Amino acid sequence: MPASDSSVVPTRLAHLSSFLLSQASRHVHRVVFGRLDETGARGHHYRVLAALEEYGPASQVELGRRCGLDRS
Repeated sequence: MPASDSSVVPTRLAHLSSFLLSQASRHVHRVVFGRLDETGARGHHYRVLAALEEYGPASQVELGRRCGLDRS
C-alpha cells in the first residue's frame, strides 16, 4: 500500500545519485523561477544579462550562441 506522505520515496531511489540530482534540480528550478516570476523576468532574460555582464557588448547572434538561445 502506498505511503500517505508524498515526501517518502522508496529506499532504492533515495540512494541513487541520479534521483537525488533530479530532486535537487526540481527544487532549484522552483526557487529560481519563482523569484524570476516575481519580477516578471524569465530564465532567458537572466542568461542574456549574465552574458552581457561577463563578456560585455555582443551581437544578438553571439548572445544567442553564448546563452544557448535562438538568435531571434
